Amino acid sequence: MFRYPFVVLMFLLNIFADPPPKVTNYLKSQKLCPEVQASFASRVIFGWFDQLIWKGYKKSLNVADLWDLRHQDTSAQIVRRFERIWAKYYGEDTEAVSSGGYKKFKSYGTLKNTSNVKKKRVTILWPTWGTFWGSIISAAAIKVIGDIVSFVNPHILNLMIQFVDSKEYMWRGLAYAIGLFIFAELQSIFYHQHLIAMYRVGLNWRIAITFAVYKKV
Repeated sequence: MFRYPFVVLMFLLNIFADPPPKVTNYLKSQKLCPEVQASFASRVIFGWFDQLIWKGYKKSLNVADLWDLRHQDTSAQIVRRFERIWAKYYGEDTEAVSSGGYKKFKSYGTLKNTSNVKKKRVTILWPTWGTFWGSIISAAAIKVIGDIVSFVNPHILNLMIQFVDSKEYMWRGLAYAIGLFIFAELQSIFYHQHLIAMYRVGLNWRIAITFAVYKKV
């Protein structure tokens, strides 16, 4: 009885986000994306996006109303990670230059003096997988959990049908009805979290491939 109120209090405190750090290595943004400073609950239900919807309701949106990209979604950050993984797989010459707390990898484009060197087959699949494997695995885990949750509702519906034909206590019927609602909401949450995660992976993957094409040209 003493522990339960503290658990509820911890849950309520987790709904609110911590203030942004005063010292950070991230570049300062003029229009910081609200998702960066949003709480866990706001990220789960996309509450940080509401302000843009209300602004679009009041007036027509334009480019100036959009936020800056998250730091990890910018091309500079993605290219830096991709260059590092590419050099790890294919050993191309890269030079690490420290600037403002970051390591910038300057690529020379091709291997030096490759006329007499036996060329190995190069594929872009493994460097891109090495760059984005964490995001892909996390999105796959969300998808698996969402699929498992989707199988719960039919079982609850079956229990509710059996409840109608039986003489069980009324509270069980209410529990089944509440369970249907909760698991339907969970299914929707996991589905949309997986959708946005894979959309970001696709966007970042396309940025890396575009960089590789321009570098090759």
